[in-house]
Amino acid sequence: MKWEKPSNPSESRSKIHTLRAKSPRGEAPNCTLLLSKNLYARLLEHWEGERPLSRCLKELLELYALRLEKEEKLNSESSLLLYQRRRPRSSENFDRVNFRPEGMDWIRLGNISRWHGVSRCFLFSYMLELYFCGKDGENGGATRKSKAA
Repeated sequence: MKWEKPSNPSESRSKIHTLRAKSPRGEAPNCTLLLSKNLYARLLEHWEGERPLSRCLKELLELYALRLEKEEKLNSESSLLLYQRRRPRSSENFDRVNFRPEGMDWIRLGNISRWHGVSRCFLFSYMLELYFCGKDGENGGATRKSKAA
């Protein structure tokens, strides 16, 4: 079978568009994170309502992305990707959480995580821990927490 170039460029774009997965949320990708049950419960307490993980990711990136892009790498051996690990002597379990973030937020999380040599799950959890510890680098976390609640 030989591939033929379409004669009309707009025709090829329309065919490509029809091949995309249809989603009730438009172009937002369906993504998965592994989060500890404890961290996930705390997240849901602070970001309630519709699409809490998507809003959480957007706010965490607003708070920490610039700082993380300039800091030293979280994983100095960035040739090997660092993943979250269950802590020894801990009953902490992980949940698979599906959500639909804004595409650019997911891409930015991926770019920062690759720079640091860690997984997206690791970086998301790291930013959540920073948030809950009140270390946003600018205003101590208190004013931003009230916005998210």
